[in-house]
Amino acid sequence: MGYDIHITRRASWADDGDGISLEEWETFALTQPDIMFPPVRAADGTVLFDSSLPGDVLLQLPSGEICPLFWSEGNTSSTNPSGQVITRMHAIAMALDARVLGDDDEVYGADGRRSQTEPNVRQRGFLSRWLSRG
Repeated sequence: MGYDIHITRRASWADDGDGISLEEWETFALTQPDIMFPPVRAADGTVLFDSSLPGDVLLQLPSGEICPLFWSEGNTSSTNPSGQVITRMHAIAMALDARVLGDDDEVYGADGRRSQTEPNVRQRGFLSRWLSRG
């Protein structure tokens, strides 16, 4: 089980409401040279990433780091992304008029770090509530 970071337009990524449509996400992703649709293969033909789910893509940073991004129900998410990936996710979010939230709805900034200036959307996010249930 990992910790997810989400590109979302919602106050909480788990809420219903105004999301990023699959069509909007795919249209945007097609314009980005660092985002690839599956199947993604290495030069030798080895499959690096494959998914049959709509909206799933592979992000490749200039450093060579690769990271899958998964679209679902109006959000695009990544599990356990590095700071560099979160920085790129922030740039993507800005282009989509969205923001970057963690599983507990904490806000992440352009530097890929948890924001110290913007308060959490909720005091206790989804993950905190789930872990503390009895």
